[in-house]
Amino acid sequence: MEERTLFAQLLGVAAPWQVTEVLVSAATQTVTVRMELPPPRGGLFSRRPPAPVRRLMRWEHIALAGMRCKVMAALRDGDVLPQAPWTADEGQTYTRGLQRQIMDLLLAGATPEQLAVLLRLPFADIWRYKFRLDQGQARPAPLATPQLPPAGAAVWTALLLGRVPLDVRALGLRLLLAKLQ
Repeated sequence: MEERTLFAQLLGVAAPWQVTEVLVSAATQTVTVRMELPPPRGGLFSRRPPAPVRRLMRWEHIALAGMRCKVMAALRDGDVLPQAPWTADEGQTYTRGLQRQIMDLLLAGATPEQLAVLLRLPFADIWRYKFRLDQGQARPAPLATPQLPPAGAAVWTALLLGRVPLDVRALGLRLLLAKLQ
C-alpha cells in the first residue's frame, strides 16, 4: 500500500480531498501530512496552468504510531474545508479530532500537565488552548448529540414511574424526579 493512501485511510480523508505529501522526521518524531483538492482541469486544448495554492492551513492532530502528527491543508481560491476530524476552523491550533480528545480528557478530570504527557504536546500549547477555552475565545469540537426517544415513547413513562434504573448524581435532578414520581 502506498504511503499516501495509508495516511488518507488513517486520517479519514474522503474524496475529492487527497493526501499529496507525507513527511516523516525521525529526529523530531513528527509526521506531517499535506492534503489538497485536485486542481480543476482546463478544457481539452487549454494550456492554462492550475490555480496556485493561496493559503496553507496547519494544525496539530492526534498522534499516529507514537509520532506527533501535523496536518496541512492547501487551499486554492474557492476551496472549502470539509467538517472532518482532520480539519479545524480558522485560527485554531488543533484539529477537531484532537480538540474532541482534549475535551473528553478535561471532562474526565485531567489536568493540563496530564494532557501534555498523555498527548505528547507542549505544556505551553495545552495551557494556551485551555485558557482560550476558559475565556470563550476558542470553541471546542461539538459533542456527538445523543438521539432521544420521541416525546410519546413508553420509556418516559417508565422513567417517571421509577421502573427504569437510573444513576443520577445531580441532586437537583434527583429532587425533580422524586417530585414527578
